[in-house]
Parts: sequence; structure tokens; C-alpha cells
Amino acid sequence: MKINLLSKPKYKPASINIEVGTHLDGVWGAMIPISEGHVVGIAGDIVSVHWDENPIGDTDCYNIKDIHKQGFVGVNGSPIGVFIA
Repeated sequence: MKINLLSKPKYKPASINIEVGTHLDGVWGAMIPISEGHVVGIAGDIVSVHWDENPIGDTDCYNIKDIHKQGFVGVNGSPIGVFIA
């Protein structure tokens, strides 16, 4: 049996509204605490996030399609990722 790792997933992400100031949770798994943060910038499909535990001015960038509603699980059943709080 051949498996195409580049095939599109069989789920369709729910549409979400993200704007500057939106609160997010980062669920990293493996006994790492959940991070709390907020959106500080949006450029096209890229969202800039400041996590509360990071120094001011230190941000991480995510593709908007990688930010999900609470309750989302990936194709492997894992609830790890960045979620709207």
C-alpha cells in the first residue's frame, strides 16, 4: 500500500476570525504548560503572536490556517497546536 504524505488532509478547518488582540492558547503537549498569548500583528496569511512568558517584543509567527478553534484535533488525534482562547 502506498501512502502519499503530500495528500491533503480529509478534514476541513472551521473558519475563524482573527484580529489584533485576539487571545490565543498554545498547547504544546508533553507536560509543557499551556501558553497564553495574543495576536500583535497580521500580514496576509501570517499572524504574529506574543506569548505572555516571552520578553516584550519577542513574537512568533504562524500561518493563519494553523490556528484553530478549541476542540480541534489533528489527523493523528492529537490536541496540540495554537488555539483561539
